[in-house]
Amino acid sequence: MFHSQRSTAEKYFSPYKPRLCRCIMESFYRFRKTNNEDAYKYETRTKAGIIRDLIIDAAQMEFGSDENIKFLTGTHDKLMMLDNKYILRFKKFNEDLTTSNFQTPRAQAYVEQFKIDGIPSDPLRLEIGYLPDSLITEIKGIYIVRLAHKIAQWYLRLDDSDIELGIPGDAFDAIIIPPIEVRLKSGIRRKDGTNDANG
Repeated sequence: MFHSQRSTAEKYFSPYKPRLCRCIMESFYRFRKTNNEDAYKYETRTKAGIIRDLIIDAAQMEFGSDENIKFLTGTHDKLMMLDNKYILRFKKFNEDLTTSNFQTPRAQAYVEQFKIDGIPSDPLRLEIGYLPDSLITEIKGIYIVRLAHKIAQWYLRLDDSDIELGIPGDAFDAIIIPPIEVRLKSGIRRKDGTNDANG
């Protein structure tokens, strides 16, 4: 099931990759540039929350005129729905491509695809976001991730080398994101982006 989900999602999101990636990258480095001197004062959760809000704002500006995309702003998480096929939740990822949010019943229901008031049941729910370094000063990768049972079942990496990011600000004109190997909790990732313990 997870292999077929990933293959279908990879084809679907291919034309959206540059725009999604740009929203995340520009928002991350906008936060860094604006708060360069004071960022060390913020807790990790605070940094992640500000960056998430900037990403959501950028995504709404970027995709607001696309007729096939809706933003479910009435929900707590401010979700992005595409063609009634996929719902994206914007997050900061850990090294194993899980998220650090407190697992409330609602958060668990989102990940496990259970019914939630205000969120359509048919679209596949995914996470989209960035993997930062330990200080949240650089981005190591940008991903769409399918979480289930508290692990990353599969992922798509968005920040390909051929994507032009257009990061604002002279200080961040040249941003190099090195490749990263991700070791998942219950196995080692395959090159096709799936977990070898969860085919």
